[in-house]
Amino acid sequence: MSEPERDSRSQIVYRRIPPKLWDAGGPAAFLEGEGEGLSLFRGEVRTPAEVIRHAIDCAREKAQSSDRKTQRSGEHQLAKYGETVEEWIQNGWHVVELPASAFTERNYHFGQTEPDGHVEAFGDHDTFAIELADLAVEVQRDRILQADAPAEHIDD
Repeated sequence: MSEPERDSRSQIVYRRIPPKLWDAGGPAAFLEGEGEGLSLFRGEVRTPAEVIRHAIDCAREKAQSSDRKTQRSGEHQLAKYGETVEEWIQNGWHVVELPASAFTERNYHFGQTEPDGHVEAFGDHDTFAIELADLAVEVQRDRILQADAPAEHIDD
């Protein structure tokens, strides 16, 4: 991800948060191991619904893996959370949004953006987890589901 201008707040990143981290409280969702990147999605590439759908697609890929442990992990996720964005939201998944500048202003740097919009932010997670959690805005369920709904067709 190219670093946004320091004064630009127009670039948004999304972070999906599983139920366990959500229940643990805000800062837990912004902690990673030392040297590990924080998984984010660029807002100009993915909608909040697509961020959840990406997790579902990853679980499906795992369920098709030849590695039995990986396969069980994917099957477990799909059984626990469902097969649709709505089910994952109902089962406790959340999406938050932040300006990309929230990271750059804290001296984070971004790894390479993947074609699917996934990008990792590298920085001092231990120092800034509370601040990032305070800046994060939960994307409301209705907004996620509305973006996931198929377009209606109007007949003449």
